[in-house]
Amino acid sequence: MTILDSPSQPGDSAGFYASGSGDRLFSDDHFPPAISAFLQSERALLAAAARHKHAIVEIGCHEGTHAEWCRAAGKHYLGVDPVERYIRQGLAKQPDFGERECKLVVGSAEQIDEIIVRELDGILPSDILIFIPFNCFGNITAVESAVGSIARSGCSLLLSAYQTSLPALLARFSYYAACGYNPLTLSRSERGELFHDNNGLHTYAYAAAWLSALFSRFAMTVTPIRHGGIGQAYVTPDLEGGVTGILDSAGADLDNP
Repeated sequence: MTILDSPSQPGDSAGFYASGSGDRLFSDDHFPPAISAFLQSERALLAAAARHKHAIVEIGCHEGTHAEWCRAAGKHYLGVDPVERYIRQGLAKQPDFGERECKLVVGSAEQIDEIIVRELDGILPSDILIFIPFNCFGNITAVESAVGSIARSGCSLLLSAYQTSLPALLARFSYYAACGYNPLTLSRSERGELFHDNNGLHTYAYAAAWLSALFSRFAMTVTPIRHGGIGQAYVTPDLEGGVTGILDSAGADLDNP
């Protein structure tokens, strides 16, 4: 692994996934134990955050990753992904995903406020949870535009990402290497830690202080909360009590950057 103490050039994550190069990241055969534990903790976060919400908007939904969970919980579900191939595959597997209560649409985080107005007309923003799982936020190229759009939506937010701790770094390296992304380069900057390779992998773990400050620039408050050993979640104040209550029993700690 090459380590650079400088930012890299912006990536093209949409193209990386559209080409099929990112498909290996979705195979649990490649998950080291720390990644599996992170995802289990993430599901507990979602259950707590969604409890009093009517609709869940999943950004980076792949083929509708949490659609069945939301439907079983009696929630409206809107899955959004920039990769059209994933949305087509999800619709082919579940033809009823086109119904009002469960939709899959092609779109990006940078336009999520407009997508929510169009697809969830009649549901108040206070009744909507934006959920960004599995460090999907770390793949977004225009991160400032995405934060601005999320802030304009007025919805609650649960963003699940990775810490910039050594255990998280080692787990990510093991995971990406198991997926066959070699040689890997790690670039460090004030933004956080970026893994990238020559085939298009380009995924950030943002520093909690940096990302919290970015949301603040758009007049949106988020609280960083560590979870699942290597996870770093960001939640809006209305969710903080329920989420930390769930995680306190598992020994999670509130991170104050």
